[in-house]
Amino acid sequence: MNFVEILPSEKQFYVNNGPAIQSIDHLIKALENNEISDDALRFHTDRKDFSSWVSGVYEDEKLSKALVRIKTKKTLLKKLKEAVSMN
Repeated sequence: MNFVEILPSEKQFYVNNGPAIQSIDHLIKALENNEISDDALRFHTDRKDFSSWVSGVYEDEKLSKALVRIKTKKTLLKKLKEAVSMN
């Protein structure tokens, strides 16, 4: 599945107290534009939600496994941008 393509609403990622993320590309932009609070980011990284979303929606186990260990916005952005550039 294309990481830039807008997902149907039932496959989008709903950020705790934040936006509905329509694609991995949209997640990158939301992180860069500070649309996701530090608290929401911590909430989702602690629960491994980004990893689960990538695995369930995009079926990309390599990226999903890489996201499991990520705790910072900087590292998350780096991994996501690498994935988009290779997609």
